[in-house]
Amino acid sequence: MSSSRGWGSGLTIGSLAAAAVLGTAFVQMQRVRRSPLVPLAIFRRPGLARGNITILLLQGSYIAWQFVATLYLQNAHGWSPLEVGLIFAPGGFLTLLTAQRWAGQVMRRGAWPIATAGMVLMLFGILWTETLGSLDSILVFGVATVVMGLGFPMSYVGANINAIAGARPQEHGLASGLFIASAQVGGGVVLGVVATVFGHAVHADVADYRAGLAVALAAAVLATAACLTGLRRGTAMNQASQVPGTLDA
Repeated sequence: MSSSRGWGSGLTIGSLAAAAVLGTAFVQMQRVRRSPLVPLAIFRRPGLARGNITILLLQGSYIAWQFVATLYLQNAHGWSPLEVGLIFAPGGFLTLLTAQRWAGQVMRRGAWPIATAGMVLMLFGILWTETLGSLDSILVFGVATVVMGLGFPMSYVGANINAIAGARPQEHGLASGLFIASAQVGGGVVLGVVATVFGHAVHADVADYRAGLAVALAAAVLATAACLTGLRRGTAMNQASQVPGTLDA
């Protein structure tokens, strides 16, 4: 809606206001219910909150990247949907093949080190794509999809495991549902911002596509920051556990 009518239109503002009112009403209802659908106390679990923030931004950045890449390859180069799908295929296969491996590595190395390393790869992939227009498109998107196909499962698995582990045993089902919902919301929100960037470009040039990629990059930077805070917190807790009497204090 904002991409076609603008952020200042009455319909856009009214929709945002309605969403705010409904969201506030939902929170208030959960506070007073004896058996709430979503107990608000769950959001005080540090691992769960950080994991949901990470997946919201990670999913948003990846969906936005695919959106911009698809538009660029089809509109600027005339690629068919099949050709675009084939250039993205290696990333999907890598995600499928390596996700289980990274789940095992999380048990050995910890969730946030794996998630942070994955986000570094995601950042590199998006930054590399900013070279579009100056390098061959097969090279640009071929490299990016492989790098991001390695990085995405690392970050996703790390954030997912940490989010579930941060909840109490009886909250695991709810924590899993919140994690999936955060991924869906992130994809929609970041994609909406990118669509707004393109909304006023009648004949988009390379600069417009790079601006869309910048939105995806910004979301990835924020996701990396969330991972780094988790990594720093985990390091601090490990150091504290090595000091006798620290955890009992």
